[in-house]
Amino acid sequence: MPHTGKPSGACRECKERHRKCDEARPACGNCIKGDRVCSGYSEGLDLVLRDQTQTAKTAVERRQKRSSRKNSPSSTPSSVPFPLPESEESHALCFFVSSYVLYPHDPRTDRGVMELLPLFFADLKLDTPLSISLNAVAISFFAAWERRARDFETPALQAAYGKALKATRIAISDPSECLSDGTLMAVCLLGIYDTAVHSYKGQISPVRHFNGAAALIKQRNGSTSDLSKRLTVAIRSATVFRAMHNETPIDTTSCMWHDWADIPQNPATILDMMSVDVANVLAFQNSGDVVASIPRFVKMAKTADNKLARWPDLIPSEWFPTRIPVKNIPQRVIDAGVYSDGCDIYSDVLVCCTWNDWRTARLKLLALIAKYEPDEDTIPTIQRLVDGVCSTFPYLLGDRTTPAPLFAANVTYPSLNGQPVPKAHHQTAASFGGWYMLTPLRQAICVASYLREGQVSWIRAQGQRLARIYDVIPT
Repeated sequence: MPHTGKPSGACRECKERHRKCDEARPACGNCIKGDRVCSGYSEGLDLVLRDQTQTAKTAVERRQKRSSRKNSPSSTPSSVPFPLPESEESHALCFFVSSYVLYPHDPRTDRGVMELLPLFFADLKLDTPLSISLNAVAISFFAAWERRARDFETPALQAAYGKALKATRIAISDPSECLSDGTLMAVCLLGIYDTAVHSYKGQISPVRHFNGAAALIKQRNGSTSDLSKRLTVAIRSATVFRAMHNETPIDTTSCMWHDWADIPQNPATILDMMSVDVANVLAFQNSGDVVASIPRFVKMAKTADNKLARWPDLIPSEWFPTRIPVKNIPQRVIDAGVYSDGCDIYSDVLVCCTWNDWRTARLKLLALIAKYEPDEDTIPTIQRLVDGVCSTFPYLLGDRTTPAPLFAANVTYPSLNGQPVPKAHHQTAASFGGWYMLTPLRQAICVASYLREGQVSWIRAQGQRLARIYDVIPT
């Protein structure tokens, strides 16, 4: 629970322990030395958290007035003399926003829900579907890191999710609330909650909440704010990812797939639109019509792959990876896992993950082409794409082989010419990097028969490594 005076700059752990905090980023020195999860700093959360303490604020002001009357009729205290105790919910909320919302990244990778959350903070009210859903998501992410267990979905967390689900359903049934951006974001956050829970089980989360979000967009009949347009882009991305995994078709005739001239595209959103064809090709394979129309099916797959092959021509030059030869990689990283003669580093963790999304999409198509009508370049291209996936492991995982705190500063990563690795990389690599390796890893294993000798066993060993680090069910 936040205080009503000037916010302290200390992290949550140091506040609770009444210790002086050095306010280092991404994690303070006390937490690193104590091997604790540092939940970060309040920063833009003050407005959000203050709304949760109006009752406590009123009580404090009442006590202040009584005290001022007793001690000096002319004195008027201007601030709370001591911080109020913080609730577990606000503790988790600060950790979640510091680690997964206000994280440093290239904005040209923006295509998800998390990046849009700060736009809601100023108007966020207590006990709304959005605030309740945000609370459930924050608790789930914090509990996962704190407990490091696959069964972190405790009864208390399930209760928080149930409360969010109930509040959101009530809002959806209201003719006015169902059209609000806050309700749309609340539904998306329920989808994020599902993603967190299923990730620890080594699974792709179901599509129910994102399908619900798509249904809400259709009810708007094309009338959308700038914020809801950006939310639509995020829902598109979630829809494409799950459609490719589940091999289900995407109906692009609905209003959700309309393009708006005032919404700028970036390399990540362009990749999402290209990947729509991938999902539809995979769905056609499952329709039962492939045997009767193999030439048509192969043509569809090759057309979609040719389009994807041009994606690197559309991205900024600084997005291309830099090759680090094995002789320049720290021995600790080599021991943890380096494939072949080196690894690649990128300008940003999410840039790297976007490249792996591209590789995954192409591998899905090329696996079909190799099965039905391969040409001389099909297998070599599969090999190059899997090599690219393997080359990202050192950049995203460093020398980690066992569980470590989210903001662990003692992780070693490869770098160009031995330059210091930015602190931001330590945060985003731990928060996102390893998780985003699960899908490309699975896809690499799916094309195992086309890989060189020894590569499959190396990939499986890295899958076991990921399972140990994040305590997930092995891929």
